[in-house]
Amino acid sequence: MKKLLIGLTAAAALAGAASCNSDTDSDLTLPSNVMVTSFSLTDDDKVLDNLDSVFFSIDLNKGLIFNADSMPYGTKTDKLIPIIVTAGVSSAQLIVTRPGKSDTIYNYLENSTDSIDFSNGPVTLRLKSLSGTADKDYKIYVNVHKVKSDSLVWNRLERTSLPSLFSVVNSQQTVKSGNTVYCLTKYDRRYSMAASDNPASGDWNKAEVSFSFNPVISSLSATDDALYILDESNRLYRSTDGGIAWTATGISVDHIYGGYDTRLICGRTANGRVTTLEYPSMKTTLMPADFPASATSMPIKYTFEMSTTPQLMIVGGRLPDNSMTAATWSYDGNNWARLSKGEPEMALGEMTVVPYFTFSHNSAWIFNKYSVLLAFGGFDKDGKNHKTTYISYNYGVSWRRADSLLQLPDYVPAMRNARGFIVDKTMKTDAADTHGWKTYPSVKLRQGWSFIDTPVQPVCSALSPLVSEPVVEWESPYIYVFGGEGDMAQTYNTLWRAVINRLTFKPII
Repeated sequence: MKKLLIGLTAAAALAGAASCNSDTDSDLTLPSNVMVTSFSLTDDDKVLDNLDSVFFSIDLNKGLIFNADSMPYGTKTDKLIPIIVTAGVSSAQLIVTRPGKSDTIYNYLENSTDSIDFSNGPVTLRLKSLSGTADKDYKIYVNVHKVKSDSLVWNRLERTSLPSLFSVVNSQQTVKSGNTVYCLTKYDRRYSMAASDNPASGDWNKAEVSFSFNPVISSLSATDDALYILDESNRLYRSTDGGIAWTATGISVDHIYGGYDTRLICGRTANGRVTTLEYPSMKTTLMPADFPASATSMPIKYTFEMSTTPQLMIVGGRLPDNSMTAATWSYDGNNWARLSKGEPEMALGEMTVVPYFTFSHNSAWIFNKYSVLLAFGGFDKDGKNHKTTYISYNYGVSWRRADSLLQLPDYVPAMRNARGFIVDKTMKTDAADTHGWKTYPSVKLRQGWSFIDTPVQPVCSALSPLVSEPVVEWESPYIYVFGGEGDMAQTYNTLWRAVINRLTFKPII
């Protein structure tokens, strides 16, 4: 199986490998003939999709082999077949600890396809050089998340009106160009453009704008250096001053997928196929027959450690034959690739997709974060809006229905064509509400779970008392969701913001 260079960017730290104080690593003195040069797991889709792609780090100095990016909760690790590459050894033993029983020793050189039980903690790999003069032990950790997806929960939702000069809004679209968020709204034949570098502050610069053409508000798009919009004849216009003045580009397109750096990625459909067009370079590419022609999700742009270039992603949409697709497509600046066929129930148009992340910590209270993608909203083949939330832990390679605690509450309507953005803000529990936000109740937790207001703060000294303090300030990023439309194409004059807190609740004992 071809390995995907997409890691599960996660954050469970290596158990027992961190402490409150650590000495500076000494210079590496390990003989090269007992070095482990590569470690991976044999592919087994019954255990985990793309198991052979899980990345393992090798610390030669400390004798540690581990996957810092933990595998999903529930992954079985009792029957895994390791692939170990060395510089050449005379002996390679895997020593498996069994609670209450004697250790089991496997001769890896003679039986390299034996399945190994990693579920009881680290497995020891003992190597001996060809000459027999050097040996080395490695501890192998196969890390799996110990927290269920229930730890992702809509903990706080708030709502206010869209930033606009108008109290009534007929249509809207919101985009981000560079570090600025732009919200274009329409009332009757008047238009308002609101701009903010920090929506969390509630400070928006609002101006009434005029157009010399009839703009399609929902087509508003952005690159790093400009805003773009279509008129009712699909002619493309460009603005470099935040939407005040618009200039015709001289081209027409059927659909806008999104911006990649300073390039706008558009599409034209003819003879049942989509041809993408990049503006201003005018580069064209004939796409596969299963590439969406319209109604794609809002575009998101992200980076991850294993990628050398940013990725532009779209999910779902309508194919040239008018059927719906659930596929996820990604563009790396040169080529498009289909990452996933998607779940059949995700064959939706105009979904909202948001890159998000959750947090965990090790015993030294060192925070790490791992990325997820959330997708929700959109409409199906019958034009009915949906509000199910889906989640991907591997950058769109696979999706699943998110846990019930991550589904949008009843008071959030099903909507299409909403735009979601991450806004980083230091939140304070005692902060005054000065921007008209209305707070809604948290989702109802399952029996046996409760929210906690005083998370335990670990201490390094065994002599110090365990202390806890009320949370008064935290760095949780918020998801801002602008607008959206109902089943009858009515525009919602709403700006929702929500936060997902990891480890904010615990079982009641």
